[in-house]
Amino acid sequence: MKISELGEFPLIARASKYFSSVGMQNPDVSLGIGDDCAVWQPSESSYPSVLLTTDTLVEGVHFLQQTVSWRDLGWKSLAASVSDIAAMGGVPVVALMTLGLTGNESVEAVDQLFAGATECAQTFGVTIAGGDTIRSDFVIVGWTVAGTALAPDRGPARVLRRSAARPGDIVVVTGWCGSSAAGLDVLLRECGGVQSLVLAHQRPLPRVREAQWLLSRGIECATDTSDGVFESCRLIAEASRVQVNIDARVLPVHDDLVRFAREESKDYALYGGEDYELVFTVTPDALSDLLEEWGRSFELPLTVIGRCEVLPDGVQWVTVAHSPAGIHRFSHFGSETQ
Repeated sequence: MKISELGEFPLIARASKYFSSVGMQNPDVSLGIGDDCAVWQPSESSYPSVLLTTDTLVEGVHFLQQTVSWRDLGWKSLAASVSDIAAMGGVPVVALMTLGLTGNESVEAVDQLFAGATECAQTFGVTIAGGDTIRSDFVIVGWTVAGTALAPDRGPARVLRRSAARPGDIVVVTGWCGSSAAGLDVLLRECGGVQSLVLAHQRPLPRVREAQWLLSRGIECATDTSDGVFESCRLIAEASRVQVNIDARVLPVHDDLVRFAREESKDYALYGGEDYELVFTVTPDALSDLLEEWGRSFELPLTVIGRCEVLPDGVQWVTVAHSPAGIHRFSHFGSETQ
Protein backbone atom coordinates (compact mmCIF):
# COMPACT_ATOMS: atom_id res chain seq x y z
CA MET A 1 0.00 0.00 0.00
CA LYS A 2 1.20 3.49 -0.84
CA ILE A 3 1.01 6.44 1.56
CA SER A 4 -1.31 8.17 -0.92
CA GLU A 5 -3.74 5.28 -0.46
CA LEU A 6 -3.35 5.25 3.33
CA GLY A 7 -4.01 8.95 3.99
CA GLU A 8 -2.78 11.46 6.57
CA PHE A 9 -4.55 10.43 9.76
CA PRO A 10 -4.02 6.66 9.37
CA LEU A 11 -0.35 7.52 8.82
CA ILE A 12 -0.30 9.46 12.10
CA ALA A 13 -1.99 6.50 13.83
CA ARG A 14 0.73 4.17 12.56
CA ALA A 15 3.44 6.55 13.76
CA SER A 16 1.74 6.72 17.14
CA LYS A 17 2.07 2.96 17.59
CA TYR A 18 5.84 3.35 17.43
CA PHE A 19 6.37 6.71 19.12
CA SER A 20 3.85 6.61 21.98
CA SER A 21 5.57 3.69 23.70
CA VAL A 22 8.72 5.79 23.89
CA GLY A 23 7.06 9.07 24.83
CA MET A 24 4.85 7.62 27.53
CA GLN A 25 7.86 6.18 29.35
CA ASN A 26 8.39 9.74 30.55
CA PRO A 27 5.73 10.62 33.14
CA ASP A 28 6.38 14.31 32.53
CA VAL A 29 4.74 13.99 29.08
CA SER A 30 1.06 14.05 30.02
CA LEU A 31 -0.29 14.24 26.47
CA GLY A 32 1.41 12.95 23.34
CA ILE A 33 0.24 12.22 19.80
CA GLY A 34 -3.44 12.78 19.12
CA ASP A 35 -4.19 16.39 20.01
CA ASP A 36 -3.28 19.85 18.74
CA CYS A 37 -0.19 19.97 20.98
CA ALA A 38 1.92 17.73 23.14
CA VAL A 39 1.88 18.65 26.86
CA TRP A 40 5.04 18.44 28.95
CA GLN A 41 5.19 19.18 32.66
CA PRO A 42 8.64 18.73 34.24
CA SER A 43 7.98 16.93 37.51
CA GLU A 44 10.35 19.02 39.60
CA SER A 45 9.43 22.37 38.10
CA SER A 46 7.02 24.97 39.44
CA TYR A 47 6.49 26.37 35.94
CA PRO A 48 3.22 25.78 34.05
CA SER A 49 2.85 22.89 31.63
CA VAL A 50 4.63 23.43 28.32
CA LEU A 51 2.66 23.02 25.07
CA LEU A 52 4.63 21.97 21.98
CA THR A 53 3.54 21.96 18.34
CA THR A 54 5.02 22.09 14.85
CA ASP A 55 3.60 22.81 11.40
CA THR A 56 5.04 23.16 7.90
CA LEU A 57 3.87 24.85 4.71
CA VAL A 58 5.28 23.50 1.45
CA GLU A 59 5.11 25.34 -1.86
CA GLY A 60 2.81 23.56 -4.30
CA VAL A 61 1.09 21.66 -1.49
CA HIS A 62 -0.04 24.28 1.03
CA PHE A 63 0.45 27.48 -0.94
CA LEU A 64 1.14 28.89 -4.39
CA GLN A 65 3.14 32.04 -4.93
CA GLN A 66 0.33 33.31 -7.18
CA THR A 67 -2.12 33.24 -4.27
CA VAL A 68 -0.08 34.58 -1.36
CA SER A 69 2.52 37.31 -1.03
CA TRP A 70 5.79 36.66 0.77
CA ARG A 71 4.66 38.90 3.61
CA ASP A 72 1.34 37.09 3.99
CA LEU A 73 3.15 33.74 3.81
CA GLY A 74 5.25 34.80 6.79
CA TRP A 75 2.11 35.65 8.77
CA LYS A 76 0.11 32.59 7.74
CA SER A 77 2.85 30.04 8.31
CA LEU A 78 3.39 31.13 11.91
CA ALA A 79 -0.34 31.58 12.53
CA ALA A 80 -0.90 27.88 11.77
CA SER A 81 1.24 26.83 14.73
CA VAL A 82 -0.04 29.60 16.99
CA SER A 83 -3.53 28.24 16.32
CA ASP A 84 -2.49 24.84 17.70
CA ILE A 85 -1.51 26.50 20.97
CA ALA A 86 -4.80 28.42 20.93
CA ALA A 87 -6.78 25.22 20.40
CA MET A 88 -5.47 23.97 23.75
CA GLY A 89 -6.32 27.24 25.51
CA GLY A 90 -2.63 28.01 25.94
CA VAL A 91 -0.38 31.05 25.71
CA PRO A 92 2.06 31.00 22.74
CA VAL A 93 5.53 32.01 23.93
CA VAL A 94 8.46 31.13 21.68
CA ALA A 95 8.92 29.98 18.06
CA LEU A 96 11.68 28.38 15.99
CA MET A 97 11.62 28.65 12.19
CA THR A 98 12.69 26.13 9.55
CA LEU A 99 13.14 27.79 6.17
CA GLY A 100 13.87 25.96 2.93
CA LEU A 101 14.79 28.06 -0.10
CA THR A 102 15.93 27.29 -3.64
CA GLY A 103 18.49 30.09 -3.59
CA ASN A 104 16.83 31.89 -6.50
CA GLU A 105 14.55 33.99 -4.31
CA SER A 106 15.31 37.69 -4.04
CA VAL A 107 16.61 39.05 -0.77
CA GLU A 108 13.73 41.54 -0.78
CA ALA A 109 11.18 38.71 -1.02
CA VAL A 110 12.64 36.84 1.94
CA ASP A 111 12.80 40.09 3.92
CA GLN A 112 9.05 40.37 3.34
CA LEU A 113 8.59 36.80 4.62
CA PHE A 114 10.47 37.71 7.80
CA ALA A 115 8.42 40.91 8.15
CA GLY A 116 5.11 39.05 7.92
CA ALA A 117 6.21 36.48 10.48
CA THR A 118 7.34 39.30 12.77
CA GLU A 119 3.94 40.97 12.50
CA CYS A 120 2.22 37.72 13.50
CA ALA A 121 4.64 37.17 16.38
CA GLN A 122 4.11 40.69 17.71
CA THR A 123 0.34 40.35 17.45
CA PHE A 124 0.25 37.20 19.56
CA GLY A 125 3.16 37.88 21.92
CA VAL A 126 5.54 35.30 20.48
CA THR A 127 9.33 35.54 20.55
CA ILE A 128 11.05 34.18 17.43
CA ALA A 129 14.20 32.73 19.00
CA GLY A 130 15.99 31.03 16.11
CA GLY A 131 15.65 28.17 13.67
CA ASP A 132 17.28 26.49 10.70
CA THR A 133 17.81 27.28 7.00
CA ILE A 134 18.20 24.66 4.30
CA ARG A 135 18.50 24.47 0.53
CA SER A 136 15.40 23.01 -1.12
CA ASP A 137 13.89 22.46 -4.56
CA PHE A 138 10.89 24.55 -3.44
CA VAL A 139 10.01 26.94 -0.64
CA ILE A 140 9.34 25.35 2.77
CA VAL A 141 8.33 27.35 5.83
CA GLY A 142 7.98 25.45 9.10
CA TRP A 143 7.53 26.53 12.70
CA THR A 144 7.90 24.87 16.06
CA VAL A 145 6.05 26.82 18.73
CA ALA A 146 6.13 26.35 22.50
CA GLY A 147 3.54 27.79 24.82
CA THR A 148 2.32 27.45 28.36
CA ALA A 149 -0.93 26.28 29.87
CA LEU A 150 -2.94 28.83 31.78
CA ALA A 151 -2.39 28.39 35.50
CA PRO A 152 -5.59 28.72 37.58
CA ASP A 153 -5.66 30.31 41.01
CA ARG A 154 -5.74 26.86 42.57
CA GLY A 155 -4.94 23.39 41.28
CA PRO A 156 -2.95 22.17 38.28
CA ALA A 157 -2.89 23.93 34.94
CA ARG A 158 -5.59 22.81 32.50
CA VAL A 159 -5.76 22.58 28.74
CA LEU A 160 -8.52 22.11 26.20
CA ARG A 161 -8.49 18.57 24.81
CA ARG A 162 -10.11 16.79 21.90
CA SER A 163 -10.86 13.84 24.19
CA ALA A 164 -13.12 15.64 26.70
CA ALA A 165 -16.48 15.60 24.88
CA ARG A 166 -19.35 13.62 26.38
CA PRO A 167 -22.68 12.32 25.04
CA GLY A 168 -25.26 15.09 25.29
CA ASP A 169 -22.74 17.91 24.86
CA ILE A 170 -23.59 20.68 22.42
CA VAL A 171 -21.11 21.37 19.57
CA VAL A 172 -20.32 25.03 18.92
CA VAL A 173 -18.09 26.87 16.45
CA THR A 174 -16.61 30.37 16.57
CA GLY A 175 -16.63 32.81 13.68
CA TRP A 176 -17.34 31.95 10.05
CA CYS A 177 -16.79 28.61 8.35
CA GLY A 178 -15.31 28.03 4.90
CA SER A 179 -14.05 31.54 4.22
CA SER A 180 -10.38 30.61 3.79
CA ALA A 181 -11.00 27.79 1.31
CA ALA A 182 -13.32 30.06 -0.65
CA GLY A 183 -10.69 32.79 -0.53
CA LEU A 184 -8.22 30.46 -2.21
CA ASP A 185 -10.70 29.80 -5.02
CA VAL A 186 -11.34 33.52 -5.36
CA LEU A 187 -7.62 34.03 -5.93
CA LEU A 188 -7.30 31.10 -8.34
CA ARG A 189 -10.28 32.29 -10.37
CA GLU A 190 -9.13 35.91 -10.14
CA CYS A 191 -12.55 37.06 -8.94
CA GLY A 192 -13.13 40.47 -7.36
CA GLY A 193 -15.39 41.99 -4.76
CA VAL A 194 -14.88 39.40 -2.02
CA GLN A 195 -11.84 40.73 -0.18
CA SER A 196 -13.00 39.36 3.17
CA LEU A 197 -12.55 35.81 1.84
CA VAL A 198 -9.08 36.60 0.50
CA LEU A 199 -8.13 38.13 3.87
CA ALA A 200 -9.38 35.03 5.68
CA HIS A 201 -7.12 32.89 3.49
CA GLN A 202 -4.00 35.04 3.57
CA ARG A 203 -4.17 36.51 7.08
CA PRO A 204 -6.01 34.04 9.35
CA LEU A 205 -6.47 35.00 13.00
CA PRO A 206 -5.84 32.23 15.55
CA ARG A 207 -8.39 32.43 18.37
CA VAL A 208 -5.89 32.68 21.22
CA ARG A 209 -7.80 35.03 23.50
CA GLU A 210 -11.13 33.37 22.78
CA ALA A 211 -9.82 29.90 23.65
CA GLN A 212 -8.34 31.13 26.91
CA TRP A 213 -11.70 32.70 27.73
CA LEU A 214 -13.51 29.43 27.03
CA LEU A 215 -11.09 27.50 29.22
CA SER A 216 -11.61 29.97 32.07
CA ARG A 217 -15.39 29.38 31.79
CA GLY A 218 -15.07 25.65 32.29
CA ILE A 219 -14.96 24.42 28.68
CA GLU A 220 -12.87 21.24 28.48
CA CYS A 221 -13.04 20.07 24.86
CA ALA A 222 -11.92 21.96 21.74
CA THR A 223 -9.85 21.85 18.58
CA ASP A 224 -9.25 24.29 15.73
CA THR A 225 -10.69 24.09 12.21
CA SER A 226 -7.38 23.92 10.37
CA ASP A 227 -8.69 20.85 8.53
CA GLY A 228 -12.32 22.01 8.27
CA VAL A 229 -15.38 21.66 10.48
CA PHE A 230 -16.17 18.11 9.43
CA GLU A 231 -12.65 16.87 10.12
CA SER A 232 -12.45 18.80 13.40
CA CYS A 233 -15.65 17.13 14.59
CA ARG A 234 -14.30 13.74 13.53
CA LEU A 235 -11.13 14.30 15.54
CA ILE A 236 -13.17 15.21 18.62
CA ALA A 237 -15.51 12.26 18.11
CA GLU A 238 -12.71 9.73 17.72
CA ALA A 239 -10.68 11.08 20.64
CA SER A 240 -13.74 11.24 22.92
CA ARG A 241 -15.40 8.03 21.66
CA VAL A 242 -18.66 9.78 20.86
CA GLN A 243 -20.65 10.43 17.71
CA VAL A 244 -20.98 14.04 16.56
CA ASN A 245 -24.14 14.97 14.68
CA ILE A 246 -23.86 18.17 12.60
CA ASP A 247 -26.74 20.13 11.08
CA ALA A 248 -25.27 21.61 7.89
CA ARG A 249 -28.12 24.14 7.60
CA VAL A 250 -26.89 26.14 10.60
CA LEU A 251 -23.18 26.32 9.72
CA PRO A 252 -22.25 30.03 9.88
CA VAL A 253 -21.13 31.44 6.55
CA HIS A 254 -20.15 35.02 5.75
CA ASP A 255 -22.38 36.96 3.37
CA ASP A 256 -19.44 37.26 0.97
CA LEU A 257 -19.16 33.47 0.84
CA VAL A 258 -22.85 33.16 0.00
CA ARG A 259 -22.46 35.71 -2.79
CA PHE A 260 -19.40 33.93 -4.14
CA ALA A 261 -20.44 30.26 -3.84
CA ARG A 262 -24.25 30.45 -3.63
CA GLU A 263 -25.57 26.89 -3.27
CA GLU A 264 -22.04 25.57 -2.62
CA SER A 265 -21.46 27.81 0.40
CA LYS A 266 -22.28 24.99 2.83
CA ASP A 267 -19.77 22.75 1.07
CA TYR A 268 -17.04 25.25 1.86
CA ALA A 269 -18.36 25.67 5.41
CA LEU A 270 -18.33 21.95 6.15
CA TYR A 271 -15.13 20.84 4.45
CA GLY A 272 -13.01 23.95 3.83
CA GLY A 273 -9.91 24.18 6.02
CA GLU A 274 -7.48 26.84 7.25
CA ASP A 275 -10.09 29.02 8.97
CA TYR A 276 -8.41 28.46 12.38
CA GLU A 277 -11.69 28.93 14.21
CA LEU A 278 -12.52 26.84 17.29
CA VAL A 279 -14.90 23.90 17.52
CA PHE A 280 -15.76 23.09 21.13
CA THR A 281 -18.35 21.31 23.24
CA VAL A 282 -20.40 22.55 26.16
CA THR A 283 -22.98 20.95 28.41
CA PRO A 284 -26.63 21.87 27.63
CA ASP A 285 -27.20 23.48 31.02
CA ALA A 286 -24.19 25.79 30.58
CA LEU A 287 -24.95 26.80 26.99
CA SER A 288 -27.33 29.72 27.54
CA ASP A 289 -25.13 31.56 30.04
CA LEU A 290 -22.06 30.93 27.88
CA LEU A 291 -23.69 32.40 24.78
CA GLU A 292 -24.90 35.44 26.70
CA GLU A 293 -21.53 36.12 28.32
CA TRP A 294 -19.70 35.54 25.03
CA GLY A 295 -21.90 38.15 23.36
CA ARG A 296 -20.83 40.70 25.97
CA SER A 297 -17.15 39.84 25.53
CA PHE A 298 -16.64 39.35 21.78
CA GLU A 299 -18.07 40.59 18.49
CA LEU A 300 -17.19 37.26 16.87
CA PRO A 301 -20.28 35.08 16.31
CA LEU A 302 -20.77 31.84 18.20
CA THR A 303 -22.98 29.19 16.57
CA VAL A 304 -24.45 25.89 17.76
CA ILE A 305 -23.89 23.38 14.94
CA GLY A 306 -24.61 19.99 16.47
CA ARG A 307 -24.62 17.57 19.36
CA CYS A 308 -22.60 14.68 20.74
CA GLU A 309 -24.34 11.34 21.12
CA VAL A 310 -23.46 7.88 22.39
CA LEU A 311 -21.30 6.13 19.81
CA PRO A 312 -23.43 3.45 18.13
CA ASP A 313 -22.34 0.02 16.96
CA GLY A 314 -20.75 0.19 13.55
CA VAL A 315 -18.57 3.23 14.08
CA GLN A 316 -19.63 6.38 12.26
CA TRP A 317 -17.85 9.22 13.98
CA VAL A 318 -19.75 12.08 12.34
CA THR A 319 -23.19 12.36 10.77
CA VAL A 320 -24.36 15.37 8.79
CA ALA A 321 -28.03 16.27 8.55
CA HIS A 322 -28.97 18.14 5.37
CA SER A 323 -25.53 17.38 3.98
CA PRO A 324 -24.44 19.39 0.94
CA ALA A 325 -23.31 17.67 -2.25
CA GLY A 326 -19.81 16.20 -2.25
CA ILE A 327 -16.89 18.58 -2.59
CA HIS A 328 -13.18 17.93 -2.88
CA ARG A 329 -11.63 17.72 0.55
CA PHE A 330 -7.91 18.42 0.98
CA SER A 331 -5.75 15.45 1.87
CA HIS A 332 -1.98 15.59 2.29
CA PHE A 333 -1.38 12.32 0.45
CA GLY A 334 -4.35 11.87 -1.86
CA SER A 335 -7.69 13.35 -2.92
CA GLU A 336 -10.80 12.81 -0.85
CA THR A 337 -14.43 13.56 -1.62
CA GLN A 338 -17.03 13.46 1.11
